Amino acid sequence: MNKLGACASILVQGQKIQWIEGEALPLGIIEHVVPMEHRFTLAEGDLMLLMSDGITDAFRTEEEILAIVRQNRLEMPQQIANALLQEAIIQRDGLPPDDMTVLCARIKEAQKSM
Repeated sequence: MNKLGACASILVQGQKIQWIEGEALPLGIIEHVVPMEHRFTLAEGDLMLLMSDGITDAFRTEEEILAIVRQNRLEMPQQIANALLQEAIIQRDGLPPDDMTVLCARIKEAQKSM
């Protein structure tokens, strides 16, 4: 995974939850930037969450976000995304000052063709 100034992402692999950051400036700010590269192997059941800064900025700490993920990690991806979005809106008293987007995907075993 290459990260270039985007908000943190979250990787859930069983009980392990990893906060993945990119510390470079956003694309277009300067001419030559090098993205941060993160290497990991995804397996069936792993979960990846990508969020906009409207979500991450709504919470006071990373741990608040991770607690919601931990609590919901066995749910369907849409339910996990909804839980994060709903809590982010609550944290902002129902008035989000920025866009709020959550993408959540679970790795599934490839189906065999007949």
